[in-house]
Amino acid sequence: MQGALLYRNDDRFSPLIFGSFRASWRRADGRWVSITRVGPSPGPQWQISFVIWIGLALVMILPFAWFFSRRLATPIRALGAAADRIGRGSFERVEIDGPWEIRAAAAALNDMQARLERHVNERTAVIGAIAHDLRTPLARLVLLVAECSTDVRRRVEAEVDVMERMIGVTLDFVRSETVSATREFVDLRLLVEGVVDNFADLGRTASMAPGPAVTIVGDPMLLTRLFNNLVSNALTYGGVAEVTLRIDGDQAIVEIADDGPGLEEADLKRVFEPFYRAERSRNKATGGIGLGLSIVRSLVRAHGGSVELENRTGAALLLV
Repeated sequence: MQGALLYRNDDRFSPLIFGSFRASWRRADGRWVSITRVGPSPGPQWQISFVIWIGLALVMILPFAWFFSRRLATPIRALGAAADRIGRGSFERVEIDGPWEIRAAAAALNDMQARLERHVNERTAVIGAIAHDLRTPLARLVLLVAECSTDVRRRVEAEVDVMERMIGVTLDFVRSETVSATREFVDLRLLVEGVVDNFADLGRTASMAPGPAVTIVGDPMLLTRLFNNLVSNALTYGGVAEVTLRIDGDQAIVEIADDGPGLEEADLKRVFEPFYRAERSRNKATGGIGLGLSIVRSLVRAHGGSVELENRTGAALLLV
């Protein structure tokens, strides 16, 4: 330290000497004196020590960092999963946990779910009441035309029948929007084969390609209704229903192809909208009231899936 203070303004002086060295000088009597220092191997030892210290500090800090990051990320992931379930129509209370900001977001999400559920239930109750009240005057109308001529009575009864079917389909759509699928193991191939066989027994051109067995978790009744709608739609507009079931990773994919003329690109994006019909005539003989595919989408979302409609060469392809 005295040398450093003495020569602090001399750039040639450095009190830090690393490694080994040998110094010799000649004395006045002509003899030489040598001093040898054997130290550690040359190298930046202080840098190596610094790196080791940093590494040890990181090793000590990492468990704490992992614990706090996991504690922060878990409620965020739960919040994202809850938002995804809400988007699919499944209302489920989010656990309020984590930092204050996450708890506030979870509470707001729970309040939003409660309001949405009340709105949907109120809408369902209103539509159900309207449908019930409409059926009563329709029944009276049938009784009132009983004394009319046979031709008039048949035409009125046919129109009443159409109106009752429209009311029934509308109620099905409303119920599908609020449906909560049960969870049990289902042999998907066996279920879809049963739907296809039912249509084939009626003389319709429906077939299913062979393939592996697929087991999923879902509601058998809702799945049967779902594939009944899809196969019926393919037979109605394409004349043929060719069903294929395959596995892609952890997903089961059901393809239903028909031989119809296909759809315009604008129609492909809108056919799942309620009351939308690509067939513009609104004739009940050539189509329904535009709720069949909307019901299908609701049932698919209730099972955590998705449904798409694509054109192929000369035919439309339904992907579930």
